[in-house]
Amino acid sequence: MKRIPESHWKYIYIALTINLVLRVILFFAVYPDDKVLRMEDQHEYITLAETIAKSGFDENFGTGRTPFYPLFLFICFKFTNSLFFPIIIQHLTGMFSIILCYLSGLFFSERIALAALFWSAFSFNSIILSNYILTDALYYLTFCMIFMLTIRYSAQDSRLSDAALSGILIGVSILNRPVSIYLPICFVFFFFARHRKNFRKAFFHSSIFLLSVILLVLPWLARNKQIYGSYALTNFGHYQLISWIIPGVMMGSQNISYLEAQKISSEEWEKEKSNLSSEIKKNPFEIDRIGKTYALKKLWSFPLKRLIIAWTWGAARNMFTPEVIELSHLMNWKWSRFAQAKGENYFEKSWNFLFKNENSWYSVFFCLGCIYVLLLRIIQLFGILTMTKQHPLLSVFFLISIAYFLVLMGPYGSPKYRLPFELLLILYSAFGTERLMSYYKKTLT
Repeated sequence: MKRIPESHWKYIYIALTINLVLRVILFFAVYPDDKVLRMEDQHEYITLAETIAKSGFDENFGTGRTPFYPLFLFICFKFTNSLFFPIIIQHLTGMFSIILCYLSGLFFSERIALAALFWSAFSFNSIILSNYILTDALYYLTFCMIFMLTIRYSAQDSRLSDAALSGILIGVSILNRPVSIYLPICFVFFFFARHRKNFRKAFFHSSIFLLSVILLVLPWLARNKQIYGSYALTNFGHYQLISWIIPGVMMGSQNISYLEAQKISSEEWEKEKSNLSSEIKKNPFEIDRIGKTYALKKLWSFPLKRLIIAWTWGAARNMFTPEVIELSHLMNWKWSRFAQAKGENYFEKSWNFLFKNENSWYSVFFCLGCIYVLLLRIIQLFGILTMTKQHPLLSVFFLISIAYFLVLMGPYGSPKYRLPFELLLILYSAFGTERLMSYYKKTLT
């Protein structure tokens, strides 16, 4: 690890202070009313933490969620029952992530480090999502650590300890959110690309990395095997396909809202499920297996063009939707949600969502947020071009990691789904800023 230059400490203090002020403002916009922290999925995580306190991880914990975040809440509730205590912890982890972003940039140059420092201080995605009783804040911290270790692994002497620790952290991320389950494949390709002239070292480091992942995840898989007879991670896969992915494809070329598409998709699955035997219905993982087979068959029944459009639209939503949408949930604003918008295609639905919204102020903030995000993506595009020239392997790996999450989320998009690769966007912003500043200096001379 490079030593932090003495002259940088004042900038670190300034960045942390700015970030702290923004977090305090948002925290007290909600505090002391915790009603908003008990809504929808947040309530489920709180209930699971209470289940751990009563009976541990037995069958009462269920099979729909992985254990890491409920365990985090359980530990927090050992100190106090206030829901704002885990929120405070999450804000502290968010501020620590700023240091990780800075240290990641420091492996490239001091100017990249300082640019990454201030871009991360203004990461509104992290600030907003730290105020939820959801997995996102800790997921972000985990990936800041993972990608920092990856950069160090590539920039320094490719230490085995970095590969092993990355595996442990990815194991943690899988136990936090199952969407990480296939990500180790990308890392194995990275190890072999990094040591393409030394197959033995690549194989050894990949093996230790995968072993670290498995050792973290195995106890949870063993628990599911003991109780339900299956080594599966969760039974959530078919639900995501039937309730989110398929409706996202259905609504693209039909004059129905997302909610209507969800209803149709769920009713069709319930009709299919009614033909199953009662014995099969008792096993949640067997239902999940059959449900995924049914959902994938249904998904591939759509024309390929329709699937490509749906995934492209979903990726665009993930990349360009401003954070105001998450802020509106947190502040419990009244507005017409995108899931309610109708139209003949994605463009028409988006138009109706923006310009026929029941809350015109929401539309204004949303449009301003889109302009800000678009400008940020332009800066990051310059960063991608610059970093790919200077550090091709790392940059390509980062782009593959971003593509991984965009593909897995499919047609459904939200700012919180780009949080795992937020550090990568911050680094691209830093490289883009440095390049634009160099252009500016050249024009002055």
